Amino acid sequence: MAQDLISKKTRIALRELLVEWVLREIASEFESAGILCDRSFQPPESGQRRSSVEQHYHTLDFAKPNDSKRFLSVLESVLNKQPPKLIDKPNPTAQRKFDELLEAIRANGFGYNDGKVSMANSVVRRAFIEASGHFISEVTRGNITDNLVILKTNWSGRLSEPDFCRPARSTRDYSS
Repeated sequence: MAQDLISKKTRIALRELLVEWVLREIASEFESAGILCDRSFQPPESGQRRSSVEQHYHTLDFAKPNDSKRFLSVLESVLNKQPPKLIDKPNPTAQRKFDELLEAIRANGFGYNDGKVSMANSVVRRAFIEASGHFISEVTRGNITDNLVILKTNWSGRLSEPDFCRPARSTRDYSS
């Protein structure tokens, strides 16, 4: 069984923060990310808001990169909308839940800076790549490089070989 790319702790922290939101807002966040709602699923959690979040979660496979990326899109949107809500209407409980969510995503290997959620470490990036099934093994990369050297191919173009091989930086590591 494949491992979840988004921890249960992070999912619960988001759900608990969303309990402070209006049902319509919750549905809108998930729908904006293309996440369906399985209304036939009856989660063990009580309350309409918790149930709604869990019904959306139920349509996702958190071991799949694309589903996890859609979740991260919701997460980023909620993180960006929550601080203004706290300024307009201070709520110590909501503030605590917001802080717990930030702590959970950091523990999960993600960062949140300048309004963007990103993969904060190579372990998380590698997990997404491996889960997608789109990666080239170390052995295969070595064989390709050896053949290019034997053929005296300028495979790195104007860049040095180390610069060419360095991973590209992205402001949104989780986008496809």
